[in-house]
Amino acid sequence: MKRIAVLMFVAAMAAPGAFAQADAEEQVRQAERERLAALTSSELAVLERYLSDDLLYTHSSARVETKEEFLAALRSGELKYEAMNHEDLKVRVYGDTALLTGRSAVRVRSRGQENNLQIRFLAVYVRKAGRWQMAAWQSTRFPQP
Repeated sequence: MKRIAVLMFVAAMAAPGAFAQADAEEQVRQAERERLAALTSSELAVLERYLSDDLLYTHSSARVETKEEFLAALRSGELKYEAMNHEDLKVRVYGDTALLTGRSAVRVRSRGQENNLQIRFLAVYVRKAGRWQMAAWQSTRFPQP
């Protein structure tokens, strides 16, 4: 009986941390869903709120852009994300930092040319003032058949 009470106490003490972890993971997933919706609908004012001021965005072509450069390319129409559909999404939270990994089917128009890509990606989110923002993006293309 004493063992059961001890196990129940340990489980009760561990549960709040597990719930907080699951809540943070869901918050990051939600931020990513909202970021993608803003990105693919060209709602740049909304998108900007999900990007950290010190963002480094590494495209699958290896081109690296700051937040300002990335948004400027979207505003000018040089770059337009028409669809981005994530799969195999995994979130790992470490305090105020979260790693988001997965695969995505991307339809993007770059300099007037439409590209359909399959990528694997890593997004780094940071929690600032209670809000999750993407601080880094790195993607790699799957080889074309």
